[in-house]
Amino acid sequence: MKHPFIPKGILLFALLVLSQTIFAQSINDLKVTANFQQKNARTILQELEQQLPVEIYYKEQELPTQKLTLAFQDTSLDEVLKAVFDGTLLNHLFYRDYAVIIAPGRILEEVYSSDYYQGLEKSLAGEDKQLSKMKAIEVGSIDQLSPTGVSKVSGTVRDEQNDEEIIGATLQWTELNQATVTDIDGTFQSELPVGEHELVIKYVGYEDQVQLVQVYSDGEINIKLRKAAVQLDGVTVTAKKADDNVENSQAGLTTLDMKDLKQLPAFLGNTDVVKGLLLQPGVSSIGEGAVGFNVRGGEVDQNLIVQDEAFILNSSHALGFFSTFNSDLISGVDLYKGNIPAEYGGRLASVMDVRMRDGNFEEFKIKGGIDPVTTRLTLEGPIVKEKASFIAGFRTSYSNWILGLFNVLEIQRSSAFFYDANARMTLRFNDKNTLVLSGYSAQDEFSYNQEFGFQYSTLTGQATYRTIFSDKVLSRLSLIRSDYKSARFDLEGIDAARLDNNVGYWKIKEQITYTPSNDFQLDAGISAINYQVDPGKRTPFGEDSVITPKELEQEKGLEMAAFASTNWTISPRFSVAGGLRY
Repeated sequence: MKHPFIPKGILLFALLVLSQTIFAQSINDLKVTANFQQKNARTILQELEQQLPVEIYYKEQELPTQKLTLAFQDTSLDEVLKAVFDGTLLNHLFYRDYAVIIAPGRILEEVYSSDYYQGLEKSLAGEDKQLSKMKAIEVGSIDQLSPTGVSKVSGTVRDEQNDEEIIGATLQWTELNQATVTDIDGTFQSELPVGEHELVIKYVGYEDQVQLVQVYSDGEINIKLRKAAVQLDGVTVTAKKADDNVENSQAGLTTLDMKDLKQLPAFLGNTDVVKGLLLQPGVSSIGEGAVGFNVRGGEVDQNLIVQDEAFILNSSHALGFFSTFNSDLISGVDLYKGNIPAEYGGRLASVMDVRMRDGNFEEFKIKGGIDPVTTRLTLEGPIVKEKASFIAGFRTSYSNWILGLFNVLEIQRSSAFFYDANARMTLRFNDKNTLVLSGYSAQDEFSYNQEFGFQYSTLTGQATYRTIFSDKVLSRLSLIRSDYKSARFDLEGIDAARLDNNVGYWKIKEQITYTPSNDFQLDAGISAINYQVDPGKRTPFGEDSVITPKELEQEKGLEMAAFASTNWTISPRFSVAGGLRY
């Protein structure tokens, strides 16, 4: 009988457990009488199978190809196989009383536990099951089965329509009475015994999904949920104790979900991130209609605003009526009002971390909107399906027609304009390496009664390389270049002038995240920022100006840091968070 070794690898010899044949004679007592003349190992093994009541499993490509001449007279099978594979790296293993495994000796010498064989038999027995309702997702490879019979299954839960990560989805392994939830990146991890398991995935506003998962070894699965319309019979309002919402050790953290944000009232048709934060405790507005914010008594300039890894030095458009963030391109927002993580450095008031989303890897989509003063357009889709995607968004204003409706001449002679543009490309080289390239550009211009005005602009480019070294270690290397320019104008008279200043920087940052278990996480890294600052340059504006040109000397600065922070859940009621930064 021909038994090419299981294509998946050496450990697929477990197919033997499907056989229920019981041989009276021990495999160790079998004797061989044969004369092999100029035959290779494959032919010898085939003839041994025909002569003896055994099945031999092997990888055909691993067998030696040289011709052998061997003769045996009443010789044990063990001695025959030793002679056939003498001088090679292959060895043999007798499994029960009816099978022989041919494989590299280093594999066969490994000590496997009883859990390993139980898991192996269970996984292989599952291969013959006729699944009446669904096909199981296979995780890992049987030739990488852990000796303990336990494997780590990780993955990501995403929205089927826009491919966005779903935070807080519940995954329950029904037969194991085990459950977990997805983290801030929509990822999860579970330790499961080898075999077939039923997985139930649930999230509010989405259809429940039931999936069979066949676990062989460590591996990943990607799950997509479909939105569902939910009919509520009634709503019950109950009270909670003051600290009922304390679920982790990160004090002072507010996370803004974009799905919730889009349900809030919009200003002139624009959903605004900052206005959503104003509904949170400790956050107040700097003025009616403006998007700047104060946190717990701090000033506006005491807030650090970060888009991915780039600093945003001016977060507003059109005199503060609109924020600089296009909500159609954002995946989530974190506002740290206290206990700021070490990776950000010290800030007096708060840190606002805005995370941009990747484009859809499956299908092209277009989204846009027109309101009384602005228009916006977003395009996204795959460049190479499941491998590369893009997303681009553009907003611009046309508000001057509204100013012309006022009966005040000074306002009619004023103007206001802004635009912002985002572009992002994500390249998945494989399951463990991803490169993200992104750019951001924005500009504002305003003038009042042709007397004075100002303009400012931001231009940023980023490259981030994410590497998954293992299920426990993740690396993020980022390189950022940014320029912020601003100018102020006096447009009339002999003192008409233009005042320019500029802040530019290069930033590089490497951050390692180590997660040995669901209860412990360690973040550590280094960063360097090289600043170039032009404090001011004054030039005359117009022919009548008598202003003398003047320019301050450029300033430079270098900021380097090393940091480490940790979150440790000691028990359901006690957890610790801390960090160091130098």
